[in-house]
Amino acid sequence: MKYLLADAIVYNDEDGSVSLINAPDEDAHLLTCTANTILRLLVQHHGNVVERETFLQEVWDRRGLQGSNNSLNQYISILRKMLATLLPDELFIVTVPKTGFMLSADVTVTPLEEAPSTAETAQAAWRVRPEWLFCGALTLVVVALCIWIALIKPENSQREIHLLTHIGTCPVYTFTPLADVFHEKAIGLAQTLQQDGHLPCLKNSIFYMHIQRTLSTATKGGWCSPSVPSRGVKPAPVVRFTITSGDMKHKKVWLILILNLLLLGAALAWYFHTPPLSVACDGNLTFSDRRDNHDFTFDGEIIMRFHPDKTGYITLNGSVVNAPRSWEVSRQEMLNGVTWEGELYEIVIQKVERFSHDAMPPGVFEKYVAGLTLGNKRLLTIERTPEDALVISNFYSPVLICSE
Repeated sequence: MKYLLADAIVYNDEDGSVSLINAPDEDAHLLTCTANTILRLLVQHHGNVVERETFLQEVWDRRGLQGSNNSLNQYISILRKMLATLLPDELFIVTVPKTGFMLSADVTVTPLEEAPSTAETAQAAWRVRPEWLFCGALTLVVVALCIWIALIKPENSQREIHLLTHIGTCPVYTFTPLADVFHEKAIGLAQTLQQDGHLPCLKNSIFYMHIQRTLSTATKGGWCSPSVPSRGVKPAPVVRFTITSGDMKHKKVWLILILNLLLLGAALAWYFHTPPLSVACDGNLTFSDRRDNHDFTFDGEIIMRFHPDKTGYITLNGSVVNAPRSWEVSRQEMLNGVTWEGELYEIVIQKVERFSHDAMPPGVFEKYVAGLTLGNKRLLTIERTPEDALVISNFYSPVLICSE
């Protein structure tokens, strides 16, 4: 939410920006997470005293950090200096001895309502991720294919068949009824053909016999047997003997299912085996440590860039509090030999460039921060959440979480 302070300063407690009214965005001061939380508490309790214990609990303890009165005093001093650069003649933060701090009751605080952009809302509502679009299209294709199969399947009338006998557990059917005089001979012929053809009775198998008056050539799925001489009768008719397994009835369906599985497998392979691209992440970082009874806190902005050519950089801008001292930090650490395997990155600091307003003396980072000094190596993992946020972590905990 945005507030108008002293009818002249616009404060946004969401992104921590502080600027004069009508000033361009590039002139805004960006507060660190800690400083922004302190100023937010002061604005929310305008005209009332916020006790030190409340600050320590809300600003540090709730975020899993260790705060102290010295750290609180340092940040109050930073806020006073920043506000004084905007309105030198106005007293914003008042110290209440042995109690805490308050935003002066003489300073007016007016909430500002900001209407959301209709164009941005519509764009966000209609934004579709490519992978979801691809999966949705694939699903529609598979469903349409199944419907098409169901529609084009011919509605053949059931052909009448007649049970002749059983060979084992497998029934033997004929397509035409047989005269009683030929029934036993047909059974014997079926058994002979089954034995001579070495046709086993498999599970769910069915034997079919088709008896016709003329000699037929072999066709796919069956064969012709020569006539069997019989005393006193004409040569026996040619018999076509066919074996059909119940498992083979759905051969086409299985082929279609396998094709769909192959398509789905290709889509999943494409989704999960995308080559690693360049990584870009900007965010606020608060890092605290304590050694030899000294508190160390870095609070500021960190920018990380990993390029496909195995180079990159890390930029740090913020403040370091090493009670009772504090410094401004602004430096860029050049990376080389960035290698990865899967989601594991190894970075090596090759060069450190300090900008003009970097006032931190040598040796402080080397004492408290491992892996961000010249010549050191650091292993990081790069992961994505279901909401498509980018999480950069070390072995112990996430360092940065970047999201759109």
